[in-house]
Amino acid sequence: MAAAKERLLTALRWSLRACAPIALLSLLVEFGWPLKSWVVSGLHGIDLVIMAVFVGDVLLRTATASDRRAHIRRHWLELLLIALLAVHAVGFAIFASGMLIRLYVVGVQIYLVASLLLKGIAAQEELTHRALRPNVLLLGSFLLLIVAGTLLLMLPLAHGTTPQGGRVTWRWVDALFTATSAACVTGLAVKDTGGDLSFRGQAVLLGLIQVGGLGLVTLTMLVSFLRHRSFQLRQMTLVRDVMNVNAIGGLGRLLAVAALSTVLVELIGAVLLFHARSDIPHLGDRAWWSLFHSVSAFCNAGFSTDATNLEPYAARPGVLLPLAGLIIVGGLGFPVVVDLLRFELRTLPFIRRFRWKLAARDTAAPSRLSLHTKLVLVTNGVLIVVGMLLFFAAESQAPTLRGMPRDGQMVNSFFQSVTTRTAGFNSVSMGALQLPTILLFLVLMAIGASPVSTGGGIKTSTAAVMLLTVRSMIRGRDHVEAFHRTIPRRFVNGAVAVIAFYVCSVLGITTILVLVQPSLPFMSVLFESVSAVSTVGLSTGITPGLNDAAKVTLCLAMFIGRVGPLAILWSVMAQAPALRYEYPEEAVIVS
Repeated sequence: MAAAKERLLTALRWSLRACAPIALLSLLVEFGWPLKSWVVSGLHGIDLVIMAVFVGDVLLRTATASDRRAHIRRHWLELLLIALLAVHAVGFAIFASGMLIRLYVVGVQIYLVASLLLKGIAAQEELTHRALRPNVLLLGSFLLLIVAGTLLLMLPLAHGTTPQGGRVTWRWVDALFTATSAACVTGLAVKDTGGDLSFRGQAVLLGLIQVGGLGLVTLTMLVSFLRHRSFQLRQMTLVRDVMNVNAIGGLGRLLAVAALSTVLVELIGAVLLFHARSDIPHLGDRAWWSLFHSVSAFCNAGFSTDATNLEPYAARPGVLLPLAGLIIVGGLGFPVVVDLLRFELRTLPFIRRFRWKLAARDTAAPSRLSLHTKLVLVTNGVLIVVGMLLFFAAESQAPTLRGMPRDGQMVNSFFQSVTTRTAGFNSVSMGALQLPTILLFLVLMAIGASPVSTGGGIKTSTAAVMLLTVRSMIRGRDHVEAFHRTIPRRFVNGAVAVIAFYVCSVLGITTILVLVQPSLPFMSVLFESVSAVSTVGLSTGITPGLNDAAKVTLCLAMFIGRVGPLAILWSVMAQAPALRYEYPEEAVIVS
């Protein structure tokens, strides 16, 4: 009896593995190609058979488990999917209608995708047991995401329609460029997102932005944690290195906060934008516009469904201010968000003066913000204020802001100061900017967002560490200090390595662009290079006119800008064996 049960379970397991690629192919065919009704019905029948195999496998393993309670705790997600499927089937039996039939089929497809994801997580877990370096895993995950996005964007139904009723033609290099820009949350575009992509194509683009913003490794490890409720030591070390977090403890909380805060903030942003875009009469179109721009802003991507980005909304603070808030929160970094959530306001100095009023409730040890959080908050605040004032000073009498009222000029100055560092939205014409503003934007784009966030650049804390290093050198200090704390030498070395890597990348990409397309103005090429390496997405207008070699070069720049700094940090900051010797000192001339 036991042998027969084992054979049946093995057969179900191998059947499900064999069905997985068939299910994926079925979903892709129905999603990407126009099909006749009988073909769609056949695909739905295949989906139902595969779903039945999945349900049978899960239920039989649950029923025959030796420790059923432990088995349910380990596989609660699969059981939840089956429970939801059962609820849906009951609703379909009671309210049989064409709409519910369609919802039922879509629900089955979602379950199939979820089951495929679980299988992928299992494979991921097997990889993490091996000596796989985090930078290699990070590199591979983004390459996989870019390849998948390119294939999906080449599907016929992902393309928009022409005025004559046909489909917009896409070339592979355009799909590769768009997928790379979305996965690396850059925002540079060679195609009109709103006109050249259909709703399905925009959905693919939004998925690439969301997964690219959080990171494929982070999402996979999060679902793995939800399945097993814990990490093994190798997994904890892997996530710590990939996310550049120092402490192993609390990684599960960090991942959970990253996912929950992302969903919550994006929903709040979508609601605010939905209210602000009351000029869109169709509720579905308004909801999609709001959701798309909310996710794009939080992930610091800068993609817009409008042909001229956000220039039509320069006089609408109700649109610009929520987007600016989403960009700021998304660019802070998840460790900062966690630190702020657990921080107690009563520990602030001006509140501690009234400590006697809080004495009865002051039983726990006071919390304090970490040095990293303080550096990120101070640097972000200074960059936003200084960038806003300098932009206003340079553009208030220029064509970009001249015709606006003073409050509108300040709102747009604030918005551009926020979005320039990593998001890539623009509410004013980039081609009309003054030269001082372009130089300002180059600096802001180079600095970028904060570590372990959805943004790019060398990061705010890296720039702060370098400024503090210069200050320590001027003062003749042996250590780099900030807020009465000493920054370890390996973090200073990491900051130097990241900045050196960034400068070399920008110089290299700029040189290649000048060589492959020498007709472009040098300042525009430099701006495009910095924007791509910093994964910002702003452009002076040359992106659509790039040749294929320049597009591939910018794809490389965006990929380097997204994964390069993390890989460099992992390599530099990895704990190496301590040397037991040192060479004799000898002076060199520095001038």
